Amino acid sequence: ILGVATEHEGLPFFSEKANGILAVSEEVKNHLHQIAKIENINLPPIHVFPNYYTSEYGEYEYVTNDRIKSVCCISNHPSKEELEAMGLLEANGIKAVVYGYQTRSVEITPELLSKHDVVISIGRTAQECMSMGIPYYCYDHFGGPGYISLQNFERNAAYNFSGRPEKTSLTGKELYEDIVQGYE
Repeated sequence: ILGVATEHEGLPFFSEKANGILAVSEEVKNHLHQIAKIENINLPPIHVFPNYYTSEYGEYEYVTNDRIKSVCCISNHPSKEELEAMGLLEANGIKAVVYGYQTRSVEITPELLSKHDVVISIGRTAQECMSMGIPYYCYDHFGGPGYISLQNFERNAAYNFSGRPEKTSLTGKELYEDIVQGYE
């Protein structure tokens, strides 16, 4: 399974011998086709096998608060504006925690996610949060669309909730304001 579609990625040496290739999004599938065309490689069929959540997430009961009390950012590479926004959240009485190998490396579980009113992240965390009903804010070092809603769900799903389709970058203050004002 191939994950992120970035300029430095290539196909495995055995790609032409495989029966099929799994990609985590339409974006990755298209990227692999582009690489194959450039490198003149005949690829087997490429199928999209999106990130998923396990049953424990879908079965977990999350209770939504009427106001934000706690926000977490799950990222191994948080942007400076995310860190600034997290500081502003804390300064305004909202618990703000960053999880990831640069800060706190922890296992992401339904119990951990349920402690927060908003989760800021990209990738698989989207499916986990949405299955639990936790407001999910799609943003990372690529930027992002902000809260995932019915209006932007399909477009962002095609990009594995990576933040890449919009590439909207905000300042820390703008990010803080968007998180707080868009919560309801």
